[in-house]
Amino acid sequence: KTSLLQGDGNLAITYLPVPMMRLTFSLLPPTYSSSTVISQIQVAKITAPNALGDTDVTELELVYDANGDGVFQPEAAFGQQPTVDQVIATTTFVSGVATFANLNITIAPSAPKNFFVAVRISTNPVTPLPANLGLHLVSPSQITVNGLGVASNNFSINTSTSPVIRQPAI
Repeated sequence: KTSLLQGDGNLAITYLPVPMMRLTFSLLPPTYSSSTVISQIQVAKITAPNALGDTDVTELELVYDANGDGVFQPEAAFGQQPTVDQVIATTTFVSGVATFANLNITIAPSAPKNFFVAVRISTNPVTPLPANLGLHLVSPSQITVNGLGVASNNFSINTSTSPVIRQPAI
């Protein structure tokens, strides 16, 4: 998908949340004898011209790739829950930062886990459209773990900045 539509994830005709980011967590070395627990993940909006306002993203979802295939599999019908992947947490933006708090995600050696960050866009955005939306994790400090630390390589993690446009007439 190259652009987001007004109402994506919130309308019966475009009920699917839009996956913006896939995160893979693994514990290295694979021979390590203990696991670690992720308790919080913070995702920030990329500051861009004409950025979509905080309230115009009605929800961000942290979705666990339960079958580990790396493919985002959302709900099959409007208003339902996914049957394969699992919504672990939801949040909204506050001052450009979305915090998935009170998590209890265990990462064990030799058992990487995939997660998706997906968004739902307001049906009636305050920000004039077209606007832009992109997400990023600037540093390892945006992921809170109980146990081992987060490696500092591979940061920052940035999505492309996607245009948010009006829903076309049907």
